[in-house]
Amino acid sequence: MLSAAVSSYLVGSFPTAHLLAKWLRKVDIRKVGVRNMGALNAYRVLGPFWGVTTFCVDAGKGALAVVLAQANGLGAQAMALCGVLAVAGHNWPVFARFRGGKGAATGIGVVVALGGDVVLWMVAIIGLLYLLTRNVSFALGVTFFALPVMYLQEGRSAEASAMALGILALIAVKMKSSIKDLQYASQGRVALVLRYLAFGVPAEKVAERRGWAGVGDTGRSETEP
Repeated sequence: MLSAAVSSYLVGSFPTAHLLAKWLRKVDIRKVGVRNMGALNAYRVLGPFWGVTTFCVDAGKGALAVVLAQANGLGAQAMALCGVLAVAGHNWPVFARFRGGKGAATGIGVVVALGGDVVLWMVAIIGLLYLLTRNVSFALGVTFFALPVMYLQEGRSAEASAMALGILALIAVKMKSSIKDLQYASQGRVALVLRYLAFGVPAEKVAERRGWAGVGDTGRSETEP
């Protein structure tokens, strides 16, 4: 069990976007775009092909952690723990000085590897919310909030629901900066909060709060797709 847990964290720590940005652009992806080591930032900085590639590899990390636990004959509790640790590895990777992404792609990989109707519901919710808002971050955030309920509704084990809560907590911790940007931009007004939840925080307001000199290299805010 201990070896599976450590392996899951190390698999999750593989810094896909960081390595691709170094190789393709000779830049630290955590210092350009929206300053995040994830698939969305790779999409912005490196282009659609490498953004999709990053998503697939990062999702594969989560799936691999679950598959390896299952292959070693571990039970549902161990598989759930390995999935959470893979997301933790992505968010705080030992191979990139513990500065990683937000864990959404890796979390999706974990859910897909566990299988069940939850996968179909997850894809449907993400797709529908993206069509309505054109905001990938919002669609992913709402879906992960609903994930524990979806597992309970499907009648899955308590371990699956606990895993969903664990992944949600890890993603929420990494979204603190986005939440601060939302609070700053809306200045506490409910109408603007709802608007920014759906359409993202304007890049100029994010830059104003953070004091970024070169917001022009993104053209978009961290909460935008």
